[in-house]
Amino acid sequence: TFTGKLGTATTTVANEKTFTAAASVVAGKTLDGDGTVAITALDATAAADLSNITAASVTAAVANNVTFTGTIGNAVVTVASGKTFTSTAAKVTGETLNGCGTVAITALHSTAAADLSNITASSVTAAVDDDVTFTGTIGNAVVTVASGKTFTATAAKVNGETLNGAGTVAITALHSTAAADLSNITATAVTAAVDDDVTFTGTIGNAV
Repeated sequence: TFTGKLGTATTTVANEKTFTAAASVVAGKTLDGDGTVAITALDATAAADLSNITAASVTAAVANNVTFTGTIGNAVVTVASGKTFTSTAAKVTGETLNGCGTVAITALHSTAAADLSNITASSVTAAVDDDVTFTGTIGNAVVTVASGKTFTATAAKVNGETLNGAGTVAITALHSTAAADLSNITATAVTAAVDDDVTFTGTIGNAV
């Protein structure tokens, strides 16, 4: 477990070896190689830049609540049980986060193409605080739409997903996903548009 200072050196980790250090030690540093970089205490360095850590395996542990503003890079982030990792959709899109804790995604409306498919923590939430036409992937997230705001997406994007809140979910192209399951979409207002002939075999749920 390394506790010193890396300076400007490029650290190369050998195959089957593990370099363990706190996020505060490796933030902004360059580490590569065929081994593993195991980052601890990511929660203690909320603005950590891990983008230059390109070892074969990179892990980052979150042991306490944190609002993360840094860059995850290639790290697989694990959130401890009972703890919450909060960050914007822009920060977590395409990233891998797991663990027994919670990943709370903010500002989903600001990253309309966000890919949340690799976020598999025990609880994943995503907040929509402004109108958005979403083209990304919701994954396991429970999406909450704020009052007075509209989350618009195709039926293919929301099929089988959970969306709630005091706002509106406007579903387009229902005809293109004839088996769409909309049963878990429970926002205050849910609409679904059919713009072509369809033989529907899915579940309409609360949609109008």
